[in-house]
Amino acid sequence: MKIAYAFRRCTSYPYNGGALPTDATDRRRFLEHAKKIGFDGIELPGMNLPDAEVKTLRAELEDTGMPCVAIRGGGGAARDPQVAAANKQRMIDAVEFAAKMGAGIVNSTVTTPPD
Repeated sequence: MKIAYAFRRCTSYPYNGGALPTDATDRRRFLEHAKKIGFDGIELPGMNLPDAEVKTLRAELEDTGMPCVAIRGGGGAARDPQVAAANKQRMIDAVEFAAKMGAGIVNSTVTTPPD
């Protein structure tokens, strides 16, 4: 069994923020701390990054022993025509990002409006 850090609010003492730390030293410290307390990898949100940045991020995560193991694909109303197309595209983007990051999982929810 593997345990992934579900990266949603990025809270790991002493860092408390809403995204991966932008400072490389703080980011490495955060990832190393997550590894030290027992996580095997990290779940990230889908990100719209240039390929060079994806490659750098993937290498950095793998170098710290915290590879990206899952991508959060979002969710939302599947039948609501006002958001269905955007949700579908977000899922497609998440699958493509997962492939670039080497993650074998894209997690999501599928909800529909009540009948």
